[in-house]
Amino acid sequence: MPLLAGIVFRWPTEIWGYLHLYRLIHFGTVPLPQAIGLYAIHNNSLVEFSHETGTPDFSPWVEFLFYSEVSLYPSGRWVVKRVIPQIEPISLQQGQPLWTQWLDELERFGRQSSDWIRWSLSNDPPGVKCWVRAVPGQRAMVRITPSVPVRPGLYVLTGVATPSSTTFSVQYEKLREKHASPVRKAVEQKRWAEGLHAAEMARAYGPRDNQAKRDIEEIRVRIAVKVAQEAMSANRWGDAEKSLDLAAKLQTGDAELAEVQSEVWYHKAIIAAREATAKQDWDEAAEECEAALAAKPGGLAGTSPVRADSPSAVHGRSAGRLVHGLLTGWADARLPRWQPRSNPVERGFTEAPQDLPI
Repeated sequence: MPLLAGIVFRWPTEIWGYLHLYRLIHFGTVPLPQAIGLYAIHNNSLVEFSHETGTPDFSPWVEFLFYSEVSLYPSGRWVVKRVIPQIEPISLQQGQPLWTQWLDELERFGRQSSDWIRWSLSNDPPGVKCWVRAVPGQRAMVRITPSVPVRPGLYVLTGVATPSSTTFSVQYEKLREKHASPVRKAVEQKRWAEGLHAAEMARAYGPRDNQAKRDIEEIRVRIAVKVAQEAMSANRWGDAEKSLDLAAKLQTGDAELAEVQSEVWYHKAIIAAREATAKQDWDEAAEECEAALAAKPGGLAGTSPVRADSPSAVHGRSAGRLVHGLLTGWADARLPRWQPRSNPVERGFTEAPQDLPI
């Protein structure tokens, strides 16, 4: 079988900021391909590019071999270009508080990443130019060598049209770690708003580490709770419930989440009961009052008579007293406006967040 072997001398090039007069690359012995297509020379073996095999991962010293149907001539058109994720920012509607933007981002995060992450070629830097030369004795083959070691990232090899995929990655695990680090830092410093943007970038590169996944989940839950608190302060109970529903899908048993959930359910039930009493729909009013007491049994102190009756009887009389209180205005007076235990406003939550350094 024909073999590709030897030593290559390269023209002066800059490698990671240092100028080398030449580079010696001993690429060992590699069998030549038998089928047309694009191949990578990786660890002294050929790796075929194919749509079925997914995106291959290589070392920074990867090279390529292109086998065509027709005769080829060395060309300088081959360039390795970086592919980066583009996440469209959600614009804030005029007159809306900033937390509504976080709510939209939380909702978007729960969808498939392909719905809101677009991959495109980066023009900064313009790409890594390649040195292309003919393979001795093979008129339909060229060897393609990047002029500098390729940094960790996702790339596409451009030059001529090929029937196979030209997308590949270099040290993809290092790239994942690079984008998981700001997420970890945001959780440690409790900078939830900034951490959400870092989590979006980490989501784009598909973190596999379980700790990184837990950190992203923690950021989403804490942001959801803060959004709910802000919505409750603005008496926007529907938005508060929507935010908490997004968080409930991620975590159960969280004390802060459970506390805010009970407040939202309690206030929404009281509001619905008030509307029912205005329509003189007593059955609905009683049901909503029971829902309020179930969400927060001690919500209106004094509504539950202290007697050794059955829980259902006590609960029913408490709901009845609460309906009566709504009719007389007594319950409205005792219904406090939501006040969180601590100020939910924090740095980066009511002002535009700053990107964490990577």
